[in-house]
Order: sequence, then C-alpha cells, then structure tokens
Amino acid sequence: MTSLGRLYENGLGVPRDYGKAREWWEKAAALDNATAMNYLAWLYQSGPGVLRDFGKAREWYEKAAAKEAREQLEKAAAKGDTDAKARLKELGPR
Repeated sequence: MTSLGRLYENGLGVPRDYGKAREWWEKAAALDNATAMNYLAWLYQSGPGVLRDFGKAREWYEKAAAKEAREQLEKAAAKGDTDAKARLKELGPR
C-alpha cells in the first residue's frame, strides 16, 4: 500500500495524484505502518494535494516515532535486553 502511494505521488505508471497517494498511505497507516505515517506527515507538512496542516503533520510524525521506537524496543527485547523488556512492560500491550 505504501508503495502504491509512492507511485501516485511521483506519477510512475499512473497520473500523479496526491489524493490517491494520501488514500493509500492512510490505509497503510491504519495497519500500523510507520513508513506510511511518515509519508502522511510529509504530505501535511509540505501541502501537495492537501491544505498544509502542521498540526496533522506533527501528529503523524509522533505516531510514526512511537511506532518506530516500540519496534526497536521489541527487537532489543528479543535479543535479551532486560531494559528493553522492562520498558515494553511499562508501555503495556499495543
């Protein structure tokens, strides 16, 4: 889904359409895809095809950062890092 959004963003094989790119990125973000969240943040920060909205951009950047941080903690915990395991316990379930 994220890649489809990129195709529409750049007009690769399809007409450039930021609205369709946003739709695909929103679908991917709803499935917890941090890359799509970052693309949405960029879209709202830069404004192609949408009204610039720095508040929405910040929200998407924060969601992506939280997702990426949790993924790093999970990787560290899987390798036996006790601090990462403790932090994940503090964070609770997804």
